[in-house]
Parts: sequence; structure tokens; C-alpha cells
Amino acid sequence: MCRQYHFAREVWIIEMNTHNSAPFLFVGNGPYCNRGCEAISKCTIKLVREHYTDVPIINGNQMSDYDQVDETEPNVTHLPCRCMPGKFSRLGVSNWLYEHTRILVDFSSAGKFVRTWAPRSRAVLSMGGDLYGLSMGRACLIQYLFLGEAALACRKPFIIWCATIGRMEEEPYLKKRVMNHFKRCSLILVRESESLNYLAKNGVHDNVRLVADPAFLLEPVPPSVSLPIREPLSETIGINIAGAYAMTGKLGTYRDTVKLAADCVQMIMAETGRPVLLVPHVVATHVSAGDNDTIFLCLVREALLARGIDVPMLPSWMRSWEIKWVLGQLKAYIGSRFHSTISSMGAGTPTLSIVFSEKGPALNEFIFGHRQYVLDYASLTPERLLEKVDFLLSEEAEVRQILGKRIPEMQQLARSAGDYLAEVVPIEK
Repeated sequence: MCRQYHFAREVWIIEMNTHNSAPFLFVGNGPYCNRGCEAISKCTIKLVREHYTDVPIINGNQMSDYDQVDETEPNVTHLPCRCMPGKFSRLGVSNWLYEHTRILVDFSSAGKFVRTWAPRSRAVLSMGGDLYGLSMGRACLIQYLFLGEAALACRKPFIIWCATIGRMEEEPYLKKRVMNHFKRCSLILVRESESLNYLAKNGVHDNVRLVADPAFLLEPVPPSVSLPIREPLSETIGINIAGAYAMTGKLGTYRDTVKLAADCVQMIMAETGRPVLLVPHVVATHVSAGDNDTIFLCLVREALLARGIDVPMLPSWMRSWEIKWVLGQLKAYIGSRFHSTISSMGAGTPTLSIVFSEKGPALNEFIFGHRQYVLDYASLTPERLLEKVDFLLSEEAEVRQILGKRIPEMQQLARSAGDYLAEVVPIEK
């Protein structure tokens, strides 16, 4: 890690000397092997550079060495920054201290990262997305609070970038601290109206603007290599069931969840008469193999093969823009990874969202005005999933018509994020 850090730092210094321009510092986003995080990053870079031409970007995440190799945009440097909490991490110490004393002290390595690099940056963008809430646990919310406090302490503009703000009523004291922090942020961009209304209800409104997720701007690109698919995509139902759901315990053991997913696929194929395509979206997380969709869906595929059912699966090397192209060709899509559903909806495909937090329902409400195409993962059964899929297919024409109208509006909202950013971060002449 030390060698990796110093190599990335040297690369960044070279870039800075070449461009003579203060960079934007991106924090809070995940690695590119999470194709949703990749889509956020790629689209945000392009949005920022529409206003700040060729500006250098520093992107901090826990798999920076991999992402530096995979980077396709010029003048983007990845540096190691771990935001996700571990039981024995420095953030874990901060969380333990808060739990026992209600005192918040930032021991986190991510907070230290911001304090190191923010003074050399023109602004800090927190791209935590759905982590401004309690859906991922209290420690995650504390971490994202620390990121903002560190940036503001350096007297740099701090922007919460295209986030969903989750409910915090289970932690009233922490909620009060976070809301006070929100009022001090330079700008808060929220990606649906529920977050806007929740912040306004809690007295945060002057620095809040409604936008849309930047991933709606991702341009689909056909894969350069032929895919292992036999049936026409236009007649196929794509399915992504996240490996992360198997780790929660709410659906039984990990193996129980593999069997459940295989049962779901088998019933959908049998009852709809349509082929199914497995779609991994988080593909190479070495931190927790159970969270890896490729591993989980491979096990689902093996379970189906044991029943004599051969279901194809997209290869894990596909990038976010290639996956979006495939999703756009499908009859319908069932997705549990939030940004995979943004890709499918953005490509005009009828989509059923399997959700675990506020972001999926809020997005559906924002686009459709209701939540009829949403299923809570804790209530997932083959029968319940089939009922939802049948309903979605029965409304296919109407759904495609609504998406055809709403997606351009969402893209326009997403582009407005760059305009709002330019209002709070001066553009160098």
C-alpha cells in the first residue's frame, strides 16, 4: 500500500506540473469494478470538464491501483482512500467512541486523505450517493460526515454530488449533527425529489438543488467481442440479483440465497416462456468475495445447470457502457444493483427494481410517480417476483412510452449539476 501510494502521488505531481491547474478531488465513490461507481465517475468527469476544460481530477478509492490501469479518461489520478468501514479500522474506533460517548472524533484514514489533498485542490466532491443515511449502517454515515468536515476545515468548497439522503430518525443525535453539517456545505445536489423534501423538512434548503444521477448520461457502446448469448436479446429478460443480498442473512444462508435466485430464474423462464440472461454488475471486489455478483451468479448458474437449465451470463470484463448497451436491447430487466437499473431505464427498457434502501423506491417515484415496479429484497420469493414481472410485461408499451419521455428530462436534470457546480466553484480564466 505504501509503495502504491507513493507511486500514485508521484504521478499526480507530474500531472500537476504539466497542467498548472488545481484539481478537483473526488471522494466517497467506489471502485470501477462496481460498474455503477464506474458510470458515476465517468459521467461526472465529463460533466465537470464541460465547465472546467481539461481540469485534473484526483479520485480516491480503495482499489486505486486497479482503477488507474482501467482509466480511460485523460489526466485522472487515482489515490488510495478507504471509506467503507471495517470492524477494526480507524473508522471503527470513531464509531465505537461515538456509540459509547456520543463524541465524534475523526480517526478515519479517509478523513486524513481529505485533509492531505483538499488544500491542494480547488473543490471536494463527495460522490457517496446513497451513503448519506443509515441504510449501510451508522459508521458509513459518520464517515461521510467526516469527509465533509475535513474539506470544510481546509476552507475548500464541499459539494455533496447527486446523492440520495436517507432517513436518520433512528439516530436522533447524529441526525442533528449531520443536518447542521448539511447547512454548512457549499452545495448539495440530490438526485430525486424525496431527498429534496426530506432536507427541506429538516430546515436544509438554501444550498440544495434537484438534479438527476449523472449515470443517466452514460452513452451505451456495443461490446467489441461477441457475447455467449444464443437467444435474441429482444426476447430476453435480464436478471441481476446482488451477491450482497446473500450476505445480509435476511434470505437465509449464502447457499440458501443461491438456491432462491436459481428458483426465481427457473420460474420466470417456465412461466413467461422467455430466455433469461444473468447480469453481474459488481464484478471484482476482492475485499469481500460474497459481494461479488460474478461469484454469486456463477453459483446460481451452476445450480441451474444441475437442474438441466443452461442460462448464459454476461462476462465480468464488460464495462458499464457495454452493459448499458446490452440492457437496452432486452425485453425487460430485473435489477438489484441501483445503477444497473439506471442503465436499463436510461436505455428505455422496462425495469423491475429489487431494493434494500430508499434510493430505488425514490428513483421509481421520481420517474413514474409510483412504486409499482419495485420489490423489497427481504420479501423476495419466486412467486412474488413472477407476479411483479408479469405485471411489468403487461404494461411494457406504457412503460416504454413513459421512459421515452422522462429519460431526456432526467438527462437534462443531470447536466444541470455542472451548471450548479460552476456557481459555487470559480472557473479559472
